[in-house]
Amino acid sequence: MGNIHTLEAHLDMLRHIDPDALTATTHDGFEWLNMAEYGAATFLISVGTLGSSATFNAIVQQASDSGGTGVKSVTVDNDGSTDLEITELTQAGTDESDQLVLLTVKYKDMDEPNDFTHVRLRITVGTATSDGGATVTRFRKTGELA
Repeated sequence: MGNIHTLEAHLDMLRHIDPDALTATTHDGFEWLNMAEYGAATFLISVGTLGSSATFNAIVQQASDSGGTGVKSVTVDNDGSTDLEITELTQAGTDESDQLVLLTVKYKDMDEPNDFTHVRLRITVGTATSDGGATVTRFRKTGELA
């Protein structure tokens, strides 16, 4: 039993944006999360009913400290051109209400050479109030993540 670990020892379920009516603005509901001892963080984004003509966007950002110094998007490719974000959900023309979306940032995707160690989720609701919320779970470093 020496190699058996509890789930709690490897995860850190932290903060959340309470499911609620989110006004048409930017929501930075999470404090900056220090990823120094974590291999990854997963944001579970819950999108409820979108308002008429509403848009719903979410992006993972990184910074070099808990104050948001040097904030920029986390990118998921080698040339830095693809942000870690959800494709815009919309109520304009199509009904993309009632979705669950996962965004996972791996520590190796962060700009570690330039001392970027913190992440957060930014949600932007456009045009009309819409239902939404999010939760984040961090995973401790236990080896390389695929």
